[in-house]
Amino acid sequence: MFDISKKEGTVTLSQGKLEYINMTSLAVFGKPPEFKDGAGSPKYRQISRAIEALVREKKVQPGQRLPSDRILAKHFGVTTTTLGKGLQEVASKGLLVRKVGNGTFVASPRVATARKERRLGVFCHYQMRGDYWASQVMDALGEYWRVKNYEIVNLELPDDGYLVHIKEYGITALAIVSPLIQFKDSLLQLKDRGEPFVVIGNVYDSIASHCFSNDDAATLAEAVSYLYDLGHRDIGVIPGYGVCPTSWSRYNSFLREMWRKKLPINPDWIACGGASHRDDGFDPVAWFKNLMSCNDRPSAFLLFWHSDLMKIYTAAQEMGVKIGKDISIIGFDDPGYAAHLNPPLTAFAQPIAQITKNACEFLQYHIEGGDKPEIMHYSSRLIKRSSCVCLLA
Repeated sequence: MFDISKKEGTVTLSQGKLEYINMTSLAVFGKPPEFKDGAGSPKYRQISRAIEALVREKKVQPGQRLPSDRILAKHFGVTTTTLGKGLQEVASKGLLVRKVGNGTFVASPRVATARKERRLGVFCHYQMRGDYWASQVMDALGEYWRVKNYEIVNLELPDDGYLVHIKEYGITALAIVSPLIQFKDSLLQLKDRGEPFVVIGNVYDSIASHCFSNDDAATLAEAVSYLYDLGHRDIGVIPGYGVCPTSWSRYNSFLREMWRKKLPINPDWIACGGASHRDDGFDPVAWFKNLMSCNDRPSAFLLFWHSDLMKIYTAAQEMGVKIGKDISIIGFDDPGYAAHLNPPLTAFAQPIAQITKNACEFLQYHIEGGDKPEIMHYSSRLIKRSSCVCLLA
């Protein structure tokens, strides 16, 4: 008789010789989760996520054999059918190997990475080509993954068919660029399925652990304070497109900082009548020209969308309004041409490369395991140029 409890393993007879197979102790599985029928993810998926986390965090080692389905089912308080479905989902990701009549084993790294091609899917719902921010994200993604021999597939999707395209293109992991609010449920589905993915540019509370973006609250606080210190009290805003957390965050942070400074908030000075975002049919040039023709107008503007810069500069020139003298403008993002405008634009430069690299490190952890990286919180850097005028005597 062999004492299994002390060795946390078992002994089997193979080709006339005794072999020791290292077995995972139930202790590593921790306290069983409290399942709630009819709420949240199904039981098998909760079990799947718990076991996948153990493998990725290397709390169980390649080659280790898990306790039998019967023992694990009893531990989790489910049927062997439910338990088996959860294990099979982890096995489908290449993290476990299920051997009939022999048990379930933690897969070797070679097996775990052989299930799919080394292929990163970059999903975006608007045209990335020619867009400054998206192109910077793409450059950083390429720099990180190509040295790791990953193929990058760029997909500009009109819808949220993430799962369909994962299957169609053999995607290993996903980087989703600035998805709008209508895709939130599909993003949550990716999380529930345990798919390796990150969101770059927006933060949704329900999937916050997968989201990487700029600290908009800190950026807007600095922007309002900078204009305040220059003597500006009347500040207008041209928000960005689409219903997304970035629009809300910037807009709400602007309102909060104006309130803290006890400055007037005039809905007429906020494009789209004080909304946090604007529709596709909104014309920023017409709105700007109309506002600047009024006596009651702001002395400074915050431009949340970099594609508006040239339009507003051109409109001001056509009206004979001198930026940096008659009005002040601060831009968000610092495209290469911003320093060469007349006058050069005062702008907040997002640390796009650092944000994207942090997202890549997180994604690599979910693909390969190892030490879990910390999610960093980055703030934009204010670059002071000549587009803001000091109103103080």
